[in-house]
Amino acid sequence: MLDNAPAHKAKKTKEFMNSLGEDFAIEYLPPYSPQLNCIEICWRITRHEVTSSNYFKNIDTLKQGVETFINNTNFLLEPSNYLSR
Repeated sequence: MLDNAPAHKAKKTKEFMNSLGEDFAIEYLPPYSPQLNCIEICWRITRHEVTSSNYFKNIDTLKQGVETFINNTNFLLEPSNYLSR
C-alpha cells in the first residue's frame, strides 16, 4: 500500500515491487486521502502535541522536541482502518 508520492510511482520502485513475485501487489491510496494513510495521522498528532503553542529557538530544538515525543509515544491506531476500503 503506497501513497502517490513521486518516489512510489517511479520506474525503479515499480520494477523492485514486481521483482518480489506474485505474492506482492502494488496498491495505491486514492489521491488526497491522508485519512487512509496511518503515518499521516501520526504526523498530525505529533505536530499538534509538539508545535502547538510552543516556541523553538532553532531547528535543533524543534528536532529534539519531535524526537522526544516520538520516542515516548505509543501511537494506538486501529490497523483495520487502514487495511480496507
